[in-house]
Amino acid sequence: MKKHMQILISLLVSLFLLQGFLLAQTFPASKIIIDSSFDIQFGLTHQNSLPLAWIDVVEQNTAFNKTSLAYKNPSGIGAEVSIWLEYENRPYKEKMEDPNLFFHTNLPIGHEGNPIIFENNFIQKGILFFPFFEGQIILGRQHLSFGPSRLSNLQLTKHIPYYDGFYFELPLGNWKITQLIATLENRKTKEDLPTVIFGNQKFTDTLILLSMRRFAWSNSFLELAIGGQNLSTRPNNTFQIGDILPIFSIHNGDVGRNNCALFLDAHYTLNEAFQTYAILGFDDINANVIGVNDGGVPTIWASVLGVKGHLPLNTRMSLDYDLEGSYTHYLWGSFDDDAYLSRAIYRQNRDGGAIALPLTSPYGPARLATEWKLKLNLSQNMKAGFNGLLLFGDTSISIYDLDYEGPVKTIHYDFILARLNLNYEIAFMQGLSAYTNIGMDIENHWIKPRANLGLLWQIKNY
Repeated sequence: MKKHMQILISLLVSLFLLQGFLLAQTFPASKIIIDSSFDIQFGLTHQNSLPLAWIDVVEQNTAFNKTSLAYKNPSGIGAEVSIWLEYENRPYKEKMEDPNLFFHTNLPIGHEGNPIIFENNFIQKGILFFPFFEGQIILGRQHLSFGPSRLSNLQLTKHIPYYDGFYFELPLGNWKITQLIATLENRKTKEDLPTVIFGNQKFTDTLILLSMRRFAWSNSFLELAIGGQNLSTRPNNTFQIGDILPIFSIHNGDVGRNNCALFLDAHYTLNEAFQTYAILGFDDINANVIGVNDGGVPTIWASVLGVKGHLPLNTRMSLDYDLEGSYTHYLWGSFDDDAYLSRAIYRQNRDGGAIALPLTSPYGPARLATEWKLKLNLSQNMKAGFNGLLLFGDTSISIYDLDYEGPVKTIHYDFILARLNLNYEIAFMQGLSAYTNIGMDIENHWIKPRANLGLLWQIKNY
C-alpha cells in the first residue's frame, strides 16, 4: 500500500511540475503572484495554564515565528509552505513542573545540552495545488475544517493542526463535493491502551486511514450538506479501494476494522449581518426509538448551534461576530475496544512525546460549551477583539477507555473553565503591524493570566 501511494504521489507531483513549466512559458512573469509573511511573537503565559491539556499545548504554545511563502500563476497552479518555530514541548513541560517559575515565555533561550529549543516538526503547511475542472486539488500538509462554523466544526474540527493527505473540491452547479484522504500519525501516548491492540495490529506498525467527504447543495441564502467520516485500519495494512471512495456501502463490502460517522449541517444567510447554522453528528443510532429491537449501544451524537455575521457600524467601523454552543455525547469519538485504532483520536509527534487530540469534537466527549468571538474594526489600521469560552463537562470521561456497550453512564456536568481574551492590532505602514493579546483562565480555584506581544510583516508581490 505504501509503495502504491508513493508511486501515485510521484506521478501527481511530476504532472504538477510539468504543467507548471509549460504554463510558465505562456504567462509573463508580471502575472505571477507571490505572497509572503513573517510573523514574530513574544508570548508570556502562566506556568500552569493548561486546563484543556493537549488542546492547550497546541493552541497556547505561542509560536515565536511564523513564516509563509506562497506562489500562484494565473492558471491557478501554485504551492505554499508555512513554517512555525515553536518552543519544544519537552522543556515547556519541565518548566511547568518547576514550582519556582510562575510564568513561561516562548523566547528561544536554550540550556546546556539543548541550545536549539524549537520543535523539530516545524512545517505546518506544505502543499501543491492546481485546478480540477471548476474546483481544485490540494496535495500535501494542510489545515482543513468541513462545515459552516468558524469556531468548531464537528467534521474536521479546526483544533487539529494539520492533515497529511489528498484533498479535492468539485462544484457541480448548485452542488459541491469535497473529499479528504489522509493518513493519521499512529504513535502511542501515555494515556493510550497497551501497544498491542488486537490481533497483529500495533502502534507504529499499523496505518490509520482517514477518508472524509461532504456533499453540499446551496443557493443564494441556504446551504444543506451531508458528510461522512470513515476511519479504517487493516491487518498488515491491506486496504481496499472502498476505504477511500466518496460513495461506498459498508453493508456490501468486507471493510474490516472501521468506524463510520454521519454529519448533517445547515447554513442560512439572511444578509451580511446575520447568518445562522446547525451541525449534527451521529456515530451510532439506536433504532429502539422507531420500534426496532436494537440494544447494546445508545444513540451517540453531537451538535453545534451558532450565529455569525458582519455589522457595519458607520463608514469606518464594523463588527464581526461569532457565537455558538456545542454538545457532545459521553461516547462521542470512542468506539469498540478491540477496534481501538479506529477511534476518533488525532495523534501528533512532538519532541516531548506524542500528544492526542479529539478528532471530531472541539473539547472531547461529555462536554457542554459556549464560545464567542468579537472583532471590532475601528479603522483601516486598527482592530480590537474579545474572545471567550465557557466550558462544562464530566472530567471523569475519557476517550480512551470507556466501555462502548456497557450500561448507560450518568453524566455529572461540572464547571471546567472560563477563558477570556482581549486583543488589539495596529498597522504602522503597509505590510507591518503590531498586536497584543491579554487574557486569563478562570478555574475552580485559580485565575491564571497570560499575555502575548507580536509583530507581523507581510510582503505581497503581484
